[in-house]
Amino acid sequence: MILQNRTNEMHKYIRIFNYDTDPYIKCQESTINDSIIRFRNLYKANSNQLKRIISFTIDTSFFCVIDYPFDNFFTGKFRGIHLKSKFLYELKSIDKKQILYSASCHNIEEIKLANSLSLDYIIISPVKISKYQNKKAMGWDEFNRLSKVANMPTYALGGMNPFKNDYEISLLNGGLGIAGMKYF
Repeated sequence: MILQNRTNEMHKYIRIFNYDTDPYIKCQESTINDSIIRFRNLYKANSNQLKRIISFTIDTSFFCVIDYPFDNFFTGKFRGIHLKSKFLYELKSIDKKQILYSASCHNIEEIKLANSLSLDYIIISPVKISKYQNKKAMGWDEFNRLSKVANMPTYALGGMNPFKNDYEISLLNGGLGIAGMKYF
């Protein structure tokens, strides 16, 4: 595991790659450069997928973040760890000397937990579209309200498209940027 130095460098976009996404191909297909690349569900990756991701994180100049939990034997290079919201309820503190920490938040309670941990940024979702049928998208007004509660930069997730005006709308509603998988 290679931890890069802690930085307050923030980006417009967070591109979320699943463990089964080839990051080399995905980055060649896109013109988005001002972004954090977040790798999720690494614990599901087979050895070939994990080797490809590790190789990418070592080769790239992109700011890479990996989802917790991950294998302690992850030998890639990353600058941050992303926490799914369920882990916010379990943590009392984090050691932030080396890397950035972020989390997914869906409500005011989770944002308050993120505030108590002094996270570096959070991803608020679902804003426009929810991938879960039982969860309704919150809309921009609620994103704005939740962003005001956060003590750190916020990113909008859920139906975001960097080629439309979602980035600008996020800024108007207190966000720092947008995050997504499909259009990124």
